[in-house]
Amino acid sequence: MSVRHNYSMMLKGESIFTSDIFPENVLIIRTVRSKIASGEILSIKIPEIPEDCFIISHRDIPGKNQITFFGKSLPVLAVKKISYIGEPILLICGNKPSVLKEIENRINIEYREFPPVFTIQEAIDTGRIIDSLTLSRGDTEGAFLNPHKIIDGDYSTGTEEYLDFETHAAVVIPDKETFTCYSSSLFPYNVRDNVAEVLNQPRKNIRVIVTDMSSPFGGKLVAPALLTSHAAIAAYLLKRPVKATYTHSEDIHFSPKRNPSLFKFRTVVSEQGAIMGLKAHIYMDAGAFNTISSLTLKRVLYSLIGNYHIPNYELHGYVVSTNNVPSGYYSGLGEVEGFFSSEMFLSKVSMAMNFDPYTWKKANLLIQKADLSAREAQFLKPSTIVLDRVIQASDFLRKFHAFEAVSKSGEGLTNLHTPLKGIGLALCCHGNGLLEPENEDGYTLQVKMDKDNRLRIFTSIVDMGCSTSCYFSEIASKILDIPASNVIIKQVDTTSVPDTGPTMCSRSIMVAGRLLEQSCQKIKSRLKTGKRPMEVTRKFRVPKPKNPLQPSNSVTPYMGLSWEATCVEIELDPVTFQIICRGIWIIIDSGFIVLPKIAKIHVERSALEGLRFASIKNMDFNNGKPEYLLAHENLIPGSKDLPPIHVAFIQDPYKEPGQARGLGDQPVTGVAPAFLSAVSQATRINFSQIPIYPEVIQDFLEKK
Repeated sequence: MSVRHNYSMMLKGESIFTSDIFPENVLIIRTVRSKIASGEILSIKIPEIPEDCFIISHRDIPGKNQITFFGKSLPVLAVKKISYIGEPILLICGNKPSVLKEIENRINIEYREFPPVFTIQEAIDTGRIIDSLTLSRGDTEGAFLNPHKIIDGDYSTGTEEYLDFETHAAVVIPDKETFTCYSSSLFPYNVRDNVAEVLNQPRKNIRVIVTDMSSPFGGKLVAPALLTSHAAIAAYLLKRPVKATYTHSEDIHFSPKRNPSLFKFRTVVSEQGAIMGLKAHIYMDAGAFNTISSLTLKRVLYSLIGNYHIPNYELHGYVVSTNNVPSGYYSGLGEVEGFFSSEMFLSKVSMAMNFDPYTWKKANLLIQKADLSAREAQFLKPSTIVLDRVIQASDFLRKFHAFEAVSKSGEGLTNLHTPLKGIGLALCCHGNGLLEPENEDGYTLQVKMDKDNRLRIFTSIVDMGCSTSCYFSEIASKILDIPASNVIIKQVDTTSVPDTGPTMCSRSIMVAGRLLEQSCQKIKSRLKTGKRPMEVTRKFRVPKPKNPLQPSNSVTPYMGLSWEATCVEIELDPVTFQIICRGIWIIIDSGFIVLPKIAKIHVERSALEGLRFASIKNMDFNNGKPEYLLAHENLIPGSKDLPPIHVAFIQDPYKEPGQARGLGDQPVTGVAPAFLSAVSQATRINFSQIPIYPEVIQDFLEKK
């Protein structure tokens, strides 16, 4: 089996991160940031500075003062308007950090402040809706005319901060007309294109080399592009290598966060417990600028109707702007928020209609009731399999009814001697393949077979938490019948590898993985007659769906669906309200699993990330300024905190690597709703927010 190269390098201490690169004669950057959340700059007074220091403003940018993601942009440096605390205004360049800090302290910026908006509700009230999307089917208004029962529910998620394993940094080295950029980005061609626009240079003059990175959980998209653009501007103007690095404080305070969200549901239910109509209003906080929030919203809406038969629905989604730090791409990309809210709400529906969660889910699965085509049924069939298997593996029904009997007895939190117990269930699907074109020309992968029987793979897909290099090596070695050690994946460098698009786990499998398979099959067919060396190039173009969402289900926007059923069992101390996770069961159908051992590790690690999302305190904001979290308040659970995690894959019907659909961020998604359902059962409190930790429970009881 392949050994993941960058992991072995990290274990040996041999990895080269961007922050480890120190070119000769390099200058460093300190960013002068806004100290207000909303307003405009009236004046900037620059003190006298040493000859070896330089100050750069928006006026010095040779090209466009913006960076762009999927058609949305934010400024590189503020011009006049200020939109959030920490927005970059000036860049100070020099040799000594202490001198740069002293200069920053002596710069005087005068502002005119405007009333800021910090919450989703404030944004709604002030009309700050910047994008919207509606999905509908059937006659929703008619469904509500003669209701048996109407059930409402509001749910919310907060601002999540990932503590990156390595520092955000960028190094840019100028050489005549070219600029070499070192960046730990998941989308190197996006960095290249943005730097080219900012410098007003041809794209061929910009070279982006991706350095080592650990598992970024999606946090390496917006920040690397902005940071590299800052370094590139200084390198262009000063004709010297420049390094830009976020301090720990800057990372915590000013790097993009996960979108806060608000969900408002209303449904009409039949006597049999079936949903006859659903109305939903979903709000995503983009922060000060909409970088990837519109794409996140789209995936939220797709997730809300992916599992169950809902004949009539109206889903109204909105992106709102606030004066918070811009939101960015994080693991789950909308599915985490969407399935959390929908699974919690539908659990409320099932309990209100006197069904246990499993019985209701099984009876109302889309495949059980909808009139489906053969293709749609193929995508949806695994939903019943994973659901039944997780129930069996976790002994869900016995535990659920036993815990329910105890919690209904009335003792609950009044019995200070017996831990409270609960078990939760969630069913989620994952849309594989990000069908959102950034490059209209398509995405490309290239392979070359040398005379020495070594295969070289050229792709801009970055090896990180998904173990992409191991997957690629295994696929190529099996098709070509060569040792995995003979498969070499070239370092990501935009001058030597083609644009294969952004690195997102399932997309790496569904797009790049299949391009690799096609290329290797072509090489194999040529080996008998062709001479070496030989090369094959394959391209993928994002299809344009006729309808963004078919009326019956959410299959169409994606290249495929993976399925996951999750159970979480917890105990809660009735005195301290400390929650202990006693077990997590995850059953996944994601097609053919090429590397089961690595896939299991990926699922376990992602499950812990989901547990963190569900139970670790979010970053709080005080008038738009993020507050430091104490070390114990914002940690990914460590080895001592590990609950037993039981993982199984359903792949019996699949025999070929081409049937792999990718795990992606799927294992993160189901843990939060299952965890919160378990806590709600144990406490008899219908919680509607994530995360849940002892202080939240105590606050709820005090208010009650």
